[in-house]
Amino acid sequence: MAPHRPNLPLAERTRPARLGDLVGNPRARAQLIAFGESWTRSRSPPAVRAALLSGPPGVGKTSSALALALQFGWDIVEMNASDARNEAAIDEVAGRASRTHPLTAGP
Repeated sequence: MAPHRPNLPLAERTRPARLGDLVGNPRARAQLIAFGESWTRSRSPPAVRAALLSGPPGVGKTSSALALALQFGWDIVEMNASDARNEAAIDEVAGRASRTHPLTAGP
C-alpha cells in the first residue's frame, strides 16, 4: 500500500504499491509482471513494448499501471481523459518524458 497520508482520498491511500498486492485476476497480474520483467532482462527494448489495460471503471487499471511502475522503479507519465488528447498534445507529453529520461530499462 501507499505510505500513510491522511490527506489523500481513500482510493489513493489504499492503492497497492506492488502487483502482488492486487487482489483478483491472477492471470492478468502474472502477464503484467512478465511484461515488467521483460524490460529489465536486457538493455534493448523487448519485442512487446507496450501494455494496453482495458475494462470498465473501477476494475483496477490505474492501480495496476501504478503498481507496475512502482514495482519496477519506472517514472510515471499520466494523461487524464480531461487532458487534450490530440496528436500534438500526446507528442508533447511523450516527447518531454522521453527527453527527460531514457525509455529503456537497464543499469
